[in-house]
Amino acid sequence: MIPRTSLSAERIASQLRERQRLQRAGALGWGLGTLLLLAPTWTQTEGADPPFPVRPLTASFQLIEGGNGAGANVGVLVGAEGVVLFDAMKDESHERLLRTVREITAGPITHVFNTHGDSDHSGGNERLVALGATIVAQENVRYRSPRAYPIETFTQRLEVELYGETITLIAQRSHSPDDALIHLERNNVILLGDTYTNVWHPTFYSGGHQGQLAVLELALDLADEETVIVPGHGRPAHRADLLDYRKRCIRWHERVRALVEVGTTEEAMLRDAELQTLRAEFNLRHAERPISDTSFERFLSRTLATDFVDLVPLRGPSIEAYLGQYRYEDGIDLRLTLEGGRIVARQWESGFYELLPVARDRFRIRGSLDPERYVTFEIDPKGLVTAATYVTAESRYRAPRVEP
Repeated sequence: MIPRTSLSAERIASQLRERQRLQRAGALGWGLGTLLLLAPTWTQTEGADPPFPVRPLTASFQLIEGGNGAGANVGVLVGAEGVVLFDAMKDESHERLLRTVREITAGPITHVFNTHGDSDHSGGNERLVALGATIVAQENVRYRSPRAYPIETFTQRLEVELYGETITLIAQRSHSPDDALIHLERNNVILLGDTYTNVWHPTFYSGGHQGQLAVLELALDLADEETVIVPGHGRPAHRADLLDYRKRCIRWHERVRALVEVGTTEEAMLRDAELQTLRAEFNLRHAERPISDTSFERFLSRTLATDFVDLVPLRGPSIEAYLGQYRYEDGIDLRLTLEGGRIVARQWESGFYELLPVARDRFRIRGSLDPERYVTFEIDPKGLVTAATYVTAESRYRAPRVEP
């Protein structure tokens, strides 16, 4: 059983009750004057881009289709007291997104639930906060770059009742460290963000193949044959599509593993017939824009850098010797913890990454293609780790240990 986080749920419920109180008092009416006051950009101006395409999925849930550089798909849950968005596209798509929402409903946007923190999913958050929305995301989003707006977070699981719907967010680590699977129970919809797409190859660079399988298995467990699966990019799908995608992910990983085991070079892997077949199959719904050679090469390179790095085995006391808190000269803390037998590094508002031991005192950043980016450790004669240094091609940042 995954423990639930109650603090954010209580806050969100409290905010909803306060909004409803103000509505009853007349302070948050939905009249034309209020709408114009809150969002003057809702009025379409001459020469403005038209609204995004909208795909109704259920009586109360619609999908605003992103793409073409505008950002990710956006889910829209319409209730009697307001509107919930699932993701927020890019910042530059904000006005067009609002015009599209206004074609669906005149209700106030009260909440935005992010599937993860990439800018094409969360770039519009700040301006939606200015309109009164509450942003909800997975806790690890706080280890990304600083955000200039308040955000409610959860650690493992969050369940919220909003507008007649039970919304459940479950933390994952596959595409990014702050992935969240979002399940709308009554509408029978699952939003997967960038942990699933039917118009591109997988991008499992934070959690690797196992992280990818974990989120797919969870979605498959929650879904029935009627469930609508919403990808971060691409068209809505169903459970059978997700099963096919899972099979392709497994075929990709197993084929790369087989090639690695017989010593095939990366250049030769690019010409492998089975990998080329999968390249096309991952993109079946967007065949008019095939995956480019450059993108395919990068996908293979990052697969190797994520799941096929030659590691020095560290177990038991030897791996625990690295865990603890380190502090850089500028006061930023580096916290190393053990998750699933692997070392994870967290730096507040500046980084979350997994460390792969390639030597006793040198660790690679999982998924990174930069050979000049790694972490080294200073180990004294007694075997105690006394400092960590984050290395890039241009700089070295040393952090003495401050806490075991």
